[in-house]
Amino acid sequence: FRLLYRRARNQTRLAVIDELPNLMQVDRTLPSVLLKVMEEEASSSHLKLIVTGSHVGVMEELLAERQPLHDRLQPLRVRPLDFWHASELLGDMTPENRLVAYGLAGGMPKYLAVMAESEDPVASLARATLPPLSGLFGEARAVLTQELHSPATYFSLLAALAAGPLAYPDLEKRSHVEHDKIGKYLATLEALDLVSVRRPVTDVDRRGRASQYVLADGFLRFWFRYLFPFEDDLTAGLDPSVIVEQEIAPTLAGHLAPAIEDVAREWVRRSGIGRATRIGAWWGPALNELRARNERSTEEIDVVGLRGKRAVVVGEVRWRSDAMSVGILGELDRFKLPALRQAGVEVKDPVIVLVSRSGFTDGLRQAAETDERIVLVDPVRLGRLPVSP
Repeated sequence: FRLLYRRARNQTRLAVIDELPNLMQVDRTLPSVLLKVMEEEASSSHLKLIVTGSHVGVMEELLAERQPLHDRLQPLRVRPLDFWHASELLGDMTPENRLVAYGLAGGMPKYLAVMAESEDPVASLARATLPPLSGLFGEARAVLTQELHSPATYFSLLAALAAGPLAYPDLEKRSHVEHDKIGKYLATLEALDLVSVRRPVTDVDRRGRASQYVLADGFLRFWFRYLFPFEDDLTAGLDPSVIVEQEIAPTLAGHLAPAIEDVAREWVRRSGIGRATRIGAWWGPALNELRARNERSTEEIDVVGLRGKRAVVVGEVRWRSDAMSVGILGELDRFKLPALRQAGVEVKDPVIVLVSRSGFTDGLRQAAETDERIVLVDPVRLGRLPVSP
């Protein structure tokens, strides 16, 4: 460390120490040693020192108040790539397949590379993951055991969340984790950015009871949904193609939906449509009269952009094999927007963003031609990084 600082006395130099936690296994006093050198050498040096580590827990511990390097480090969290930057790693793929690959693997380059330039990203990821001798068969177990003690309980929570977002009571029921322990485990998973809390966009103060927990890592969602429950059978010789045909194919659209909806919300955010200042999803009770007649209990809108208490953008996302029809406008007008008004949101002539995997019917296209508020977005348009006006 002292040599690094002294080499930079006359000019700016950059030093990068990769995987600091590995060094700390050799010498736990390393943070104290680095602090001592910094205090003695930093004032006369132009060194830029970057220390990295994939063990999130160890790296975050360096920032704790009781640690020698507290207030001496500037944290820089390296996060997964967004969809548009991830697309740059996928090579020559159709816009639809880029979305599929991102929905399966999230923004981690290692997993995206498996599907690069593939005509069938599902098959490519399955080949790299499901056979017991494949490179990614034990990936989630290897990654998580580095970060977590007693991983079995965490695995139960992640497996429960792999099929989609869950409210706290539903997560507790499905995971079978004890009531007095689940909060502690969830807090750890949140700190590692493996699980996040999803709230309606109207829950500004974050005190509402409608929050849901989400498995935030795309590849882990795939692994825990399609490999973990069948791990023993695959190890015993089950043909992976059976999992692809019987488990993945029938549920793929629903599995991809949360990721595609996230991309759609980010597209609206970056496009500046409606000049909304808060963008998210909304869900809540259906209209009171419909609930009283047991016709509809809840409503959900995939994209809601708010400016103050007014909804200036609303949107729906459909990842289906059939074209989106004009009926989506009737569903918004009759059920969803009235429920949003009932929740206390001002709704008046919002921009309507409609995202569809399989295009749009002639009726919906004609409606968009006569109403400039309707914005139709197919995979090609969604795949272009929007620029705010």
